[in-house]
Amino acid sequence: LSEQYFPVMHQLEASQLLIQIVSQTFTHSKDNPFLRRSVSQLLDPLVMSLVQQIPGVGMVKAMALLQHYSSIHQLYNAGTHELEPIVGQAMAQHIRNFFHNPLV
Repeated sequence: LSEQYFPVMHQLEASQLLIQIVSQTFTHSKDNPFLRRSVSQLLDPLVMSLVQQIPGVGMVKAMALLQHYSSIHQLYNAGTHELEPIVGQAMAQHIRNFFHNPLV
């Protein structure tokens, strides 16, 4: 960025100014986009892998499910009506059946 946008002499001054602006704009760390961790960084890799073992559930659906249910136990206890907004009606029923219907 050039001097026309920021009244600074060096890159160091520009970076310090940007840090100051961000710090003043976002008073809480949850509001600061630079301090937020991505969903994939927050998820436990083992839980993510286990959820992906449900037939038809890939990485995208597993991430969506784990944003709402942080454990397998919570996912197991979720009702079809709770899962539907996240993965759709058919997949919600499929997930529910996976956990609650014994294999024949």
